[in-house]
Amino acid sequence: MLSLLAAAMAVPPPPPGDDRSAILATVTEVLDALMVGDAETARAHFAPEAIFPVVDARGAETRVRLLDLDQVLNFEREGLHQEPLGIPTVLQDGALAQMWVPYSFWIDGVKQHCGIDNATLVQQDGEWKITQMAFTMTSLDRCDELGAPTLADPDKDE
Repeated sequence: MLSLLAAAMAVPPPPPGDDRSAILATVTEVLDALMVGDAETARAHFAPEAIFPVVDARGAETRVRLLDLDQVLNFEREGLHQEPLGIPTVLQDGALAQMWVPYSFWIDGVKQHCGIDNATLVQQDGEWKITQMAFTMTSLDRCDELGAPTLADPDKDE
């Protein structure tokens, strides 16, 4: 934890107009809301026309599905869902932003899959809105290669 803090302190502040912290906070809040089924909080951060490409590469053949906002927000959740994120890459050019981050997905403490979360955001009326949130689903043997995190051990001091 201290090494992370020291590294963060060594990074210079972002230039004026750089909103990467707000962009990352928007995506993180949405993912947290989706994990607990809080559709109202999640919906507030999406453009109404948002789309959700899902690339499932866990089998012999890669399957691609395109979901809409209501399909994502009304997804039936059973058990405790957790999605720890790895180290994100956030890019911004004015009112357009992109976030790319490895993740792992767990239900009731059992890892289901891992992959990459990818979001495109635009700034509208001073707020970052997600217009597209895609993700890959890969097999468990690729998690280390992607940099997907694991769940923190609650018995260990971080």
